[in-house]
Amino acid sequence: MKFEEAKEKLHNIAYRDLQTKPYDLKLADVIQILNQIKLDKPKPEVPQMIFDVIKSFDDDVDYLHHHMSRQSDEVREWLTHNEREFYEAWLAYPNITVEKEKLYTVEIPNPNSDLKLILVKVINELKLISVYENELEGYSNIRVLTEQEIRKDFDWAWQQKFAKEVAE
Repeated sequence: MKFEEAKEKLHNIAYRDLQTKPYDLKLADVIQILNQIKLDKPKPEVPQMIFDVIKSFDDDVDYLHHHMSRQSDEVREWLTHNEREFYEAWLAYPNITVEKEKLYTVEIPNPNSDLKLILVKVINELKLISVYENELEGYSNIRVLTEQEIRKDFDWAWQQKFAKEVAE
């Protein structure tokens, strides 16, 4: 039920007969209708790093402001450009959602060989390995990487557009 529908139902209950006055509404009727309302507004969506900040400072905004200078450059940069979104999410906490980070695979072209050069994550470390195309499926669970992971040590691969977004 939408908000406007709820208002209409309450109006109909309040004026169901000519003798009824709006203040004669029963609390139980009002609560029953309010419980049926599905908010039109979606939950605020923030990156994981911002969710973590909100979660750790959810009770005390003064403490939050005091500790902002100790946040990572990435968090402060996001806050600089998304201040309103931050406060909306902070006020809505815990009713917020975490943005899903885009995932990528990196394959370096190798025209002189049947082998493919792919970037994989092994024990939290990225490595370039050579595999045959028919073996690619076997590496699917260690091939998906975030932009941040790729750019940390293989920014050249990102710049050359070797990273391809993974379709969900």
